Amino acid sequence: MGTKFTLAAGLTVGVLLGSRLGPKPYETFASGIRWLRNTRVVSRPIEAAADHASGLVRSKGEELTDRAASSVYRTIVGAGQEPLIVEARVTTAEIPSTTD
Repeated sequence: MGTKFTLAAGLTVGVLLGSRLGPKPYETFASGIRWLRNTRVVSRPIEAAADHASGLVRSKGEELTDRAASSVYRTIVGAGQEPLIVEARVTTAEIPSTTD
């Protein structure tokens, strides 16, 4: 897998940076890559990895935010006290229209 990726990356860099034939080779290469990206074999693993990464960021982001908030609270208030728990609720508000 690593060798194939390195070969593809080298080919990409070579085409993009080394082409002196004008935009035609780049356009041909880019359309081929777009076609490859849209095939099921390539798109499904990419989408699965993106979903997994999104879930990881969401779960770990909340954990890290809680840790940072607790650390800041302990620094400000003192080391022996429990962190303050604050609940936030998001509500929607209707904005009145301003018609003349």
